[in-house]
Amino acid sequence: MMWMVPVLFIEGAGIGMVMAPMVSKVLAGLSPQHAVVASGVLATVQQVGNSLGVALIGLLFYGRLCSGSDPTSNLSAYSGALGNSLLYLLVLAVVVALLLQRLQPQSPKTVG
Repeated sequence: MMWMVPVLFIEGAGIGMVMAPMVSKVLAGLSPQHAVVASGVLATVQQVGNSLGVALIGLLFYGRLCSGSDPTSNLSAYSGALGNSLLYLLVLAVVVALLLQRLQPQSPKTVG
């Protein structure tokens, strides 16, 4: 069970290091008039993505949990299901971080 502590730490740090730079890179190339609308769209997409992510992780967790013999009496089934879910999240965080590096920084457009 202690093996999950470093995985959870890496997961939390990864989310913190990816989300803030992603927002600034996405909004950096927009004019001030469009930045307001774009930030609203970005916030909406983040909320929808979070909702779908929770549903997907729940499916993965309970799919793995119920694939064993009797999950209610087996603690290792829960740790295995959580481990698989965390591994999936870690892989997604790395993929998003790599995609974020591919975005080219753009200077803000001026109106005039």
